[in-house]
Amino acid sequence: MSEEQRVRGGNGYAEQDLRAAIPRDEAGRELRVGIFVLVGLLAIAVSLFLMTDPATLRGRYVIVTPVSDAGGIRNGDPVLMRGVNIGRVSGFAMTMEGKVDILLEIDGQWRIPSDSRTQLAGAGILGGRGIVIKKIVLHA
Repeated sequence: MSEEQRVRGGNGYAEQDLRAAIPRDEAGRELRVGIFVLVGLLAIAVSLFLMTDPATLRGRYVIVTPVSDAGGIRNGDPVLMRGVNIGRVSGFAMTMEGKVDILLEIDGQWRIPSDSRTQLAGAGILGGRGIVIKKIVLHA
């Protein structure tokens, strides 16, 4: 074997030519693609969370009741109907008409009759508050 064949190898290519032909940044490219995919999946998850109501994911629905005075009610206070805890207070909004809209998060298994009204009430011996949903009964 001649000196040139030994330097070039048996296939006729020099070692430096072979090293130049091998992609050097293959691992870096795979890392960038992996990070890109993870960021994309995270963006989709965040978008779904922001675009959907969290109550929907828990099998609940939200109703709004306007009152003239919130009376010290807080987020998380119970919502009762006929003495059964059917949900919780999930937020407030002040309206331009001088009222307070109270957001009630109701468990999906309970249906509120359309002719019902809300009333603020005491919810326990420790002075907590709650909202009671009462059905209006019309007497003939």
